Amino acid sequence: MPQDNSLYCLNVRSSFRGLAWRWRCKDAAIVDELVSRAGLDNLTARLLAGRGVSADEVADFLEPKLRDFLPNPSVMQDMDKAANVIVSALKSNKKVTIFADYDVDGGTSSAQIIRWARHYGVEFGIYVPDRVEEGYGPTVGAFRILKDQGNELII
Repeated sequence: MPQDNSLYCLNVRSSFRGLAWRWRCKDAAIVDELVSRAGLDNLTARLLAGRGVSADEVADFLEPKLRDFLPNPSVMQDMDKAANVIVSALKSNKKVTIFADYDVDGGTSSAQIIRWARHYGVEFGIYVPDRVEEGYGPTVGAFRILKDQGNELII
């Protein structure tokens, strides 16, 4: 009795271990919709249908962007307000210094902010406290030094 090869993935009826490869999605209408609406070939459409990817989700699935996986920073309290303060300082050429940190996340985040400002032609200062002399984090003494240097905003 002939068997329908369309039930088998890539026509593999039996793998080395004796297992049949079967398509996860057996609904041809879903596959056809992916082919017609998303412009996919049949194989790619079958594979995505088996993963539950709809026609509306194809572009995001095949070309993921990091920003789509990160939380929206605007949900943090006063984040938009802080961003506006920074942009306002940048636009009005205020003296701004980044209060950095000496560990990897502090160093890289400070570098990213400085690169962002340079993109707009602005040079932010950077202050990295001495771990032994100043300890960890911002101190009153450090802020006095930065204020005496004419800084109008410290990030």
